[in-house]
Amino acid sequence: MKGIKGEDVKLRREAVKLVKEEKVLSQDWTRSEAFDQLESEQIFAQIKAEEKRDIIRMRGQWSRWILACIVGIVILDYFVVFFLGFGWIKFGSGYTVPLFIGESLIKIFGLAIIVVKFLFERDKKEK
Repeated sequence: MKGIKGEDVKLRREAVKLVKEEKVLSQDWTRSEAFDQLESEQIFAQIKAEEKRDIIRMRGQWSRWILACIVGIVILDYFVVFFLGFGWIKFGSGYTVPLFIGESLIKIFGLAIIVVKFLFERDKKEK
């Protein structure tokens, strides 16, 4: 909320400056209308700030969930290789384990792409 209060002071100073320079009054606006306009802009800025906080919170939740998925995939691969190495499980074909490990690696890369493209994408309007 500190930033919003700073914005409030900044907007009010801007309104006083405009009123003093009579730029606002030359457009047939009164001082109260100028303050109302700046107050509505402040409310809009607060709404945008709240929206960005919600997006950041949502991205944090998704990133933790995706990280848990990646850790689960790696642990599962570890146990498959561990059990296979001790002979506790056996597969009929010689290609089964490499395909399983390769498929898991592709899942991890896919999740990494999701993280990079979606979770950490910046708004194109702000660039």
